Amino acid sequence: MKRVRAKSKAKRPLKLRVENKYILETDEVVGQCWPWSKPRAYTIEIDPRQCPKDYMDTLIHEALHEILPKKKEKFILNAGTTIANLLWRLGYRRLPKHK
Repeated sequence: MKRVRAKSKAKRPLKLRVENKYILETDEVVGQCWPWSKPRAYTIEIDPRQCPKDYMDTLIHEALHEILPKKKEKFILNAGTTIANLLWRLGYRRLPKHK
């Protein structure tokens, strides 16, 4: 089967850095994003204690906040969950780290 390449890609996409961090339950969040933590790099902190599907949803949610900063929370929530559900149905999973 012949592979087909994408027609175009982003020239300078944002660099998102992900850190697993246990977030206090009193904060009532499972992920947070810190814009401009490094030049052209954004840090997303995610609580790794979530189930894999929720982890993916949180990661997409926080990335969307950085990509679309003016969108309202309701839009980001809906878009993030829709994308996470699609990727999950297609079989995308988080692989465990090899030591």
